[in-house]
Amino acid sequence: MREQVVLYCDGGMLGPKNPSPEGVMWSVYADPPGAVMERGESREHHTNNEAEYLALKAALEYAQRNHPSARLTVRMDSLFVVNTYNGTWRLNGLPLRRLRQQCREVADRAITLEWRPRSELVKRVGH
Repeated sequence: MREQVVLYCDGGMLGPKNPSPEGVMWSVYADPPGAVMERGESREHHTNNEAEYLALKAALEYAQRNHPSARLTVRMDSLFVVNTYNGTWRLNGLPLRRLRQQCREVADRAITLEWRPRSELVKRVGH
């Protein structure tokens, strides 16, 4: 039986504005709660949705490096990313389409991408 890995990811703004001239940040956590796996920042990306896609990409890259044959579930509070990645909603704008494509290229297997309410993510990731 293949290992099951559950990751939680979240992206956000650096600074109070969206889009932020200061850039974005993201975090990836594993189950059990609080196990920080990855953190990052980018000054090249500026919107909250870009931050969320970068969080997903970091989660997929972590899984590819550390759990290459595991069944993977990624949970996040971005309804936008979950629905545009899964194809339920249309995705407009070249920067976001590029980020989605990068995520799909990193996801070297079928993944389950699930939306979770912000309150659940706060319990898991602490912010």
